[in-house]
Amino acid sequence: MKRSTRILIMAAASTLMFFLFVSTCNDSPKKAKQSQAFTGVSGQKKGIPQVVENMKLKRSYDFAGEKLPLDNFDVYERLERELLVNTYWHSSTLLNIKASTRYFPEIERILEEEGVPEDFKYIAVAESKLR
Repeated sequence: MKRSTRILIMAAASTLMFFLFVSTCNDSPKKAKQSQAFTGVSGQKKGIPQVVENMKLKRSYDFAGEKLPLDNFDVYERLERELLVNTYWHSSTLLNIKASTRYFPEIERILEEEGVPEDFKYIAVAESKLR
């Protein structure tokens, strides 16, 4: 009796899993219409296109009164990467701005007491994202 009960439970579970699988794999006509409305008949997506381009870097930047050596390929690439990250990772940028309102006043006070240029507060953002 115990064995037949186990077999019956296994059969019921297998049947249930099969129907769940079939129901999740089957796209409804409503979903197909929504997808077609977004992509259009030609298959091209409608809406606002995203344009992702490299930043156009000007020729001179300075940090704490010292010019960045942009003729050094490594420095140029690192600066370009940071600018791209801050441009296109909106959520990360917003979190950094929000955290800066909390931490920058304290950091600025300490830097002023120690006689360190104020630009150094951005190192905390670059290194730890103020977390």
